[in-house]
Amino acid sequence: MRSRYVASVLTSAVAVSLAACGPVQTPGPSPSSPSPSPLTGFAALGPKVILRDARVAMASLTSVHVAGLLGDFGQVSFDANSTGGCAGSLSLYGEPVALISASGQLYAKAGPAYWAKFVGTAEAGKFANRWMTGFPTTSFVKNCNLASLTQQQDKGYPLEKAHPKVIGTGTVQGESAVEVQVNRKVGGTKVLWIEIAEPHYLLRATTGDGKQDITFSAFDKPTHLAAPARAVNVNSLK
Repeated sequence: MRSRYVASVLTSAVAVSLAACGPVQTPGPSPSSPSPSPLTGFAALGPKVILRDARVAMASLTSVHVAGLLGDFGQVSFDANSTGGCAGSLSLYGEPVALISASGQLYAKAGPAYWAKFVGTAEAGKFANRWMTGFPTTSFVKNCNLASLTQQQDKGYPLEKAHPKVIGTGTVQGESAVEVQVNRKVGGTKVLWIEIAEPHYLLRATTGDGKQDITFSAFDKPTHLAAPARAVNVNSLK
């Protein structure tokens, strides 16, 4: 059934995009240039202590907003909470797609140009601009949640072990931050901007290839993530 094929394709694409988002990556406001001044206070504690404190702070969150550039998926924007839900948007196959994960289910809404890529222009109207559900959700639900979007490790490999070094200080979204560079087992160099003031949240993360640059904000702000009303099961459309 064509609709089942569509469900499978969408779920796979979303899972890949959010897995890539994982422990920090996409662009927000450009931070200031690294400071040549001697490091003091929290910034002088050493990279392993700084990363540990950031990991503890991020693990305590109940909600966060994640936004920025995610490679081929363009600009992404997601709200996530500690109950396992998330909602936001990204670009799939060059088209914007809105997504919600709630109560273990994936919901997606996209325009006719997106759906035409899979079902043809004549059939795209059945799917376009409607909240659709009925997708395989295991990979998506696993990745689109607060823990996955804020974790600071790669498959159990803590970034404290990734040859970290402090390379400067600056500001991100108006907040003073210390810049720590790490070298991951997979994915190469990553730079993390960690708030100097307590509770030392992770404010921004980039990859060395410049393809991913993500900012974190709205820490512990109330987030309403509910399943959309009148969603249509994608498998019910012939």
